[in-house]
Amino acid sequence: MITSLIVQCGIYRLWIKTTKLLFLSMLIGVSTSLVWPDFSHARSVTIKALVNDVPITDFDISQRKKLIALVERGRRASNTQVLNQLIDEVLWLSEAKRRNFNIAESRIDQTYSQISKSVTGSAKGLTRVLRSRGINPNSFKKQLRARQTQDKIVRARFNATVNVSDQDVSAFLLDSDKTSKQEEVEYRNLQQIVFVVPKNSSKTYERQIRTRAKRLRNQFHSCSTGLATIRGLKDVVVDRVGRKLASALPPKLRKSLEKVAVGKLSAPVRIPDGFEMIAVCDKKKILSSEGARSEARQKIRNTKGQALIQRYIRDLRADATIIIR
Repeated sequence: MITSLIVQCGIYRLWIKTTKLLFLSMLIGVSTSLVWPDFSHARSVTIKALVNDVPITDFDISQRKKLIALVERGRRASNTQVLNQLIDEVLWLSEAKRRNFNIAESRIDQTYSQISKSVTGSAKGLTRVLRSRGINPNSFKKQLRARQTQDKIVRARFNATVNVSDQDVSAFLLDSDKTSKQEEVEYRNLQQIVFVVPKNSSKTYERQIRTRAKRLRNQFHSCSTGLATIRGLKDVVVDRVGRKLASALPPKLRKSLEKVAVGKLSAPVRIPDGFEMIAVCDKKKILSSEGARSEARQKIRNTKGQALIQRYIRDLRADATIIIR
């Protein structure tokens, strides 16, 4: 359960976040009266490239250009730019097949639904927006699959080959002149509380557990007495997280705990095991360089990750059979 507190933000997550923001800014200028193009008519397509015998058509290029124009507020990408993007995506998918990496269709649908809810407020809102601009939703889902596949492959290679040492971090901080200590919050005693929700539970049961967690949160006023009470509850697990600097916590959790006073609980959040709350039993402001070091380490990892992607796709292209027509 502690793993829910230790989440790394990868390049794919950054892309998803950026995509959500771009879609959201785009929606400001979208008319509320949407006309849906008819995708049912068959049309002839022309193959523009073959990548390891996988065709890329003029329809694929047209769909991607429309998607780029929609998401990036009218940016007009050239056919060559789009074709190269699609070639890289085919190569990532081919590499995933070679390495027996599989992205489940349900995961693609879940990501699509999350983006839709984030930028339109409903699971089907994004589909309406895409169709109104002549874009088949499956074209966007193909891009999502390619991005998730790339992320999975790169993470596997990155974790096996890339190391960020303390010397790397120190050198980065010296170059950026950020070696001084900064004030930040140290959580000296965090406790994770999980109201367990068994798999395949009904929505009604899940709502009951959420309500139960909220009720306990309102009644919780002290770790010294509250935790003892919680440990006696059925289907509730208490786990000690211990001492953590705010800068070492995942961004969402860090933001959530900023509003939690000592002796109180964070709001219940759905995790795979049930509903999680964090008890803040002690915290104090201290001077530390760890925040700057953590930020530097992440920047170094991102830089090395981008370099790894470029090397990887260069090698995939070198080994591939690519015919452009």
